[in-house]
Amino acid sequence: MRKTVRTLGAIAACLLTAGAARAAPPPQTLREQRTVAALAARGLPVFCAGGRRREVALTFDDGPAAYTRELVAELRREGVKATFFEIGAQASGDPAATRLEGGVGVVGEHTETHATLTQETAQAAAWEITTGQHSVERALGRPVTLFRPPGDHRNSKIDRLVARQGLLSVGYTVDPHDWALHSTLAVIDAVESDPRLVPGAIVLLHENHTTTVDAVPAIVGYLRARGLTPVTVPKLLADSPPTLRDQQDDLQAGSCVHLFTP
Repeated sequence: MRKTVRTLGAIAACLLTAGAARAAPPPQTLREQRTVAALAARGLPVFCAGGRRREVALTFDDGPAAYTRELVAELRREGVKATFFEIGAQASGDPAATRLEGGVGVVGEHTETHATLTQETAQAAAWEITTGQHSVERALGRPVTLFRPPGDHRNSKIDRLVARQGLLSVGYTVDPHDWALHSTLAVIDAVESDPRLVPGAIVLLHENHTTTVDAVPAIVGYLRARGLTPVTVPKLLADSPPTLRDQQDDLQAGSCVHLFTP
């Protein structure tokens, strides 16, 4: 019964917002666009922001998927914008869902087929990145400038291929492993108990799990109770960009370390 109600609610939200999503203005300000472009030009990934504002970014991988419309409805109800890293082939199969996500945040790409890039040849990895970018852009109807490698499998070769496309590679600070958890309460607890959930953090979640989608209201409520504002990745970075030294330190460690270094 609860699932039926949630499904009907998601359908209603989709019908009510589809027109608005198609007409929505670009989700990034000029300042945010310039920040992303400047960071992308460095050719280095980001794992977090500078941490000088009480903001965090909620990000959702592996869409569009079965629960995308429910996720969009939840985010609208909470008045929250997020960042979505979509698989190109799935965006091509459901462009309406991609546009819905573009109406509540920023859409990036997550390769064409969710390939493990470090196991691919340079040619195959380049195809995954460029084809995924083009697929998401066609579905979304606007340029895509953010990229996340599946499984965070990246190296200097992958970083160069990403930079060649003018993309900014986005890692994460908090990984609750929500894809491996079997209850909404477990997802909520994993996020809320993570000591790395600090100003400037980027939180990794997956939209193809109903337990994660159901956890969104509680996660947003917890962030707000701590005085943390959920924002998109471009806004997070524009409001408090990491320095070049921050990115270099993080790259060497393979994760966000500069927010936790005395």
